[in-house]
Amino acid sequence: MSAIGFEHHDHASCIVSTLARAEAHCAEKKLKFTPVRRRSLEILLREHRALGAYDLLAALGKDGHSAQPPVAYRALDFLVSAGFAHKI
Repeated sequence: MSAIGFEHHDHASCIVSTLARAEAHCAEKKLKFTPVRRRSLEILLREHRALGAYDLLAALGKDGHSAQPPVAYRALDFLVSAGFAHKI
């Protein structure tokens, strides 16, 4: 028996389609889907697991984004409030 949500699929396509839906949702709701917010969602989707703010911050830093903790916390707060991520 396989775990729910972890069956084999085209993960790259899954990420691309989810990001496109997130962009459309933000445009419709007039939410700012900044590059840091978009990249944060992409990182969460790529990892397929829960990440803390400092894990996210490390990944964002590798991409050249600011390595200050508020950057990750603000991105996560946005993703949670927009319904793209859940706080655990």
